Amino acid sequence: MHGFAREVELIRRHLAPFRHRRTLADSFGREAFQSLGDVGPDIALGPIRAAYAIRWLELGRGERLPPFSALVASGGS
Repeated sequence: MHGFAREVELIRRHLAPFRHRRTLADSFGREAFQSLGDVGPDIALGPIRAAYAIRWLELGRGERLPPFSALVASGGS
């Protein structure tokens, strides 16, 4: 999991400048087109999807969430 968590955090750093969900969604659409290919909802969560999901939640809450490894350890609370 350490490698996965590192990847999530790297991607989260790249997503930090996004301040609105609309621009984040636009970015995810471009990312999905380029790198996710035909990954469907039944495929395991990858670091790209995890990072975007966390940033989405942060934008909705108006606050930065803890690192991915801490979120997983705490059960997401």
